[in-house]
Amino acid sequence: MFGYFKHVLKYKNGYGNELILADRYYPSTQCCSQCGHVKIGADKVGLDGNKKH
Repeated sequence: MFGYFKHVLKYKNGYGNELILADRYYPSTQCCSQCGHVKIGADKVGLDGNKKH
């Protein structure tokens, strides 16, 4: 299924544009978009929410 999804993304992206795929284990939802801080330990947010709060 992901192969087809990637194919559609490349098609929709158009010619001359770069499609960047993040590594499977890149902590994208754990990174601050402003300072780049990555949450670790109890601060991490998982599928079951933030365990600290």
